[in-house]
Amino acid sequence: GNATAAGVYAYNGTIGNFTNSKTGSISAIASATGYYARAEGVYADSIGNFTNSNTGSISASANATSGDAEAYGVYAGSIGSFTNSGTISATANATGNYAWAYGVYADNSIGNFTNSESISASATGGNAEAAGVYAWGGSIGSFTNSRSISASANATNDGAEAEGVSVGHIDNFTNDGSISASATGYSARAYGVSADSIGNFSNSGSISASASATGNYAGAWGVRTNFSIGNFTNSRSITATANAVGNGTWVYARAFGVYADSIDNFTNSGSITATANTVGNGTCVFADAFGVYAEDSIDNFTNSGSISANATGN
Repeated sequence: GNATAAGVYAYNGTIGNFTNSKTGSISAIASATGYYARAEGVYADSIGNFTNSNTGSISASANATSGDAEAYGVYAGSIGSFTNSGTISATANATGNYAWAYGVYADNSIGNFTNSESISASATGGNAEAAGVYAWGGSIGSFTNSRSISASANATNDGAEAEGVSVGHIDNFTNDGSISASATGYSARAYGVSADSIGNFSNSGSISASASATGNYAGAWGVRTNFSIGNFTNSRSITATANAVGNGTWVYARAFGVYADSIDNFTNSGSITATANTVGNGTCVFADAFGVYAEDSIDNFTNSGSISANATGN
């Protein structure tokens, strides 16, 4: 039958101040055969202040055989202030069906977000989706990462999508750690950082997106915004890699180091790399790679580093 497990659960309620200390461990494991499995480490309608302290652990694992699996390390409608210096993980495995995994998931907004240790999400299923930090329906005021945020999605039958960070809007984004997204499937999409818009973006760490498709389409975006980026600064590494291998009529790989509708001020002193490769026997085999791509305009552009794009179609 169905299986649901939660370490801490405040249904239709709030948690004012949440602290998991350095010796604290919270885990949820849900296993189902033929039905649905859902696991949540921490669940609440809203959380005022969230703290997971050094070496504190929060984990969620959902496993389904012939059913769907969904796992959330932390799930909340909104979070006022989020601080993690421990480990938060979500793992979902679904044999042949849908698998979703989210390290931190907010329906709406997160006021201030700080991560100095590890947040990870891993999903494996017929279709798979994973996100390290997800708040697409809202915004994050101040986002700071100094350690590791990762998402991995592996689809055994169909599509896979992985997002390191996915948020509607971010006022101020700072990364001097590692943010990575990896997707593998018949079709695959990977986003290191994805948002509608970002006010101020600063990267002195590593941001990477890797998509590998065994069918028709692979797309990878190191940083993507649907609309604008105000001030963009990169002093280290942003990479996007897309590989597509298939025998269908068309095979397509696209990679973007940085993608935005518009950028006000762009400064790069680090490395931005986009690589796209295709191998196919069909009539339409395409590979596109763009180091920096703007649908509209870039007002001020300064580069003292390396920007490269490599596309190979076979």
